Amino acid sequence: MYMSGQNSPIWKGGPVEVKCQYCGKVKKVNRAYALVFKHCSYRCYGKAQKQSSRGSNNPNWKGGIHPLGLAIRGSDEYSEWRTRVFKRDNFKCQDCGQSGGNLQAHHKKAFFFIFQEFLAKYNRFSPIEEKDILLRLSFSYSDFWNVKNGQTLCEDCHSNLTTRPDANTMLHTQGSPASITN
Repeated sequence: MYMSGQNSPIWKGGPVEVKCQYCGKVKKVNRAYALVFKHCSYRCYGKAQKQSSRGSNNPNWKGGIHPLGLAIRGSDEYSEWRTRVFKRDNFKCQDCGQSGGNLQAHHKKAFFFIFQEFLAKYNRFSPIEEKDILLRLSFSYSDFWNVKNGQTLCEDCHSNLTTRPDANTMLHTQGSPASITN
């Protein structure tokens, strides 16, 4: 005889009500899942993950400096630097030779490293509270605007590069940072 439900020798009382930790919705789940149940749906789970990994809780948190980097990349000076790189390279991908299309200006010495050096030089300013001052100072920081550090690449060739290489990878694949500025 097949035993199920209350007739089963391992019956522990049926479903229990548990509360979603994100939205508070009460849901009935199997008693075996009650200890691990935290969210009523994938949507609530995703929203909770997004909320819990914001700001300083995110493993990629760098102290709130990201808006400054975006401001530099969104500046007119950055746009002019890109245009100068494109013109120097005749609007041609320096890797595959594609002319036109979706071209991108690539920093040979990663923007990330230039940005970190810039913040180290001007460490008396807070990237959060004094973002405007640092933005103005970035316009005179020549490493950001060095055309020799730029290279025109098509979208495909650019996406094949690592976006944030570690220092050893950069030194072995792209030459030392000093060779770019000389």
